[in-house]
Amino acid sequence: EKKKGGEPQVTVNVFYHTYAGPTEAHQNLSRLIVDKQVRYLGKAAQAKSDYLWILRYTSVGNATVLDPEWVKGLCKKYGNNTLDCRHLGHLADGHEEYTLQKMHEHCGSVPDPKMRTPDNQTHHLIVYIHSKGSFLRANMDFLQNANEKWMPSLTRAPMTSACLDSLLPRKGSINANGHTADSICNVCGLQVYPLWAIFVPGNMYAAHCSYISKLLPIQDYTEQMQQLARQVRPKGRRLPRERDISEFWSHVGYTNRDDHYAVGRYSNEHWIGSHP
Repeated sequence: EKKKGGEPQVTVNVFYHTYAGPTEAHQNLSRLIVDKQVRYLGKAAQAKSDYLWILRYTSVGNATVLDPEWVKGLCKKYGNNTLDCRHLGHLADGHEEYTLQKMHEHCGSVPDPKMRTPDNQTHHLIVYIHSKGSFLRANMDFLQNANEKWMPSLTRAPMTSACLDSLLPRKGSINANGHTADSICNVCGLQVYPLWAIFVPGNMYAAHCSYISKLLPIQDYTEQMQQLARQVRPKGRRLPRERDISEFWSHVGYTNRDDHYAVGRYSNEHWIGSHP
């Protein structure tokens, strides 16, 4: 086990959702993106080599493109023995909710850091990333170019020392009860938006498992947001009370778009900021 002096061990589990499409162009792009992102991860793991780093990745789409042995080779190439890579499984079709649920289950299985014992001195952090830009969009070059430029910053931000250190208790800081003060953050990413929900644009972030375990399972959250959207989204002819509710939500910045109401796949992006 890795420890720095007498300090608690820190384990960083990186949950990685990857996609490879059906065409040769998709496949080449997917390999290029995964190669880059694992390289960024390898650099982060070497920079924080006193932490234990584990990559847990899911593959979706073409099963032959992101072969586990190929990914394992990338981890060895870029990690310099600091990165343990594990394949969570393959899906022919699916969105990020599968990998997010695996992450939620993992965090629910590790000890609460507030229940420290001599045998439980580990801080469990997670990083969530996905192969942004690998879903090749025909006739949408502007979006593809934007994803290509945005992906490196999105991927690297949650792996930085600034993000990871912000999730750990502040050293030398004592609160009113005489205990080590809580961390500065429980979630960290490149950006955080307060509207139309509290979310991390691009949906890549780091967090403490103690926070992730408080969230609803992703499927439950998705269903509850669908129920809420049915009540408050503008729709046809409505009763006066329904109209008042919808007008209120429109007033505070919501428009009649799925991403504003966390409907469907957009619930995957709003989930991380959903705990009160």
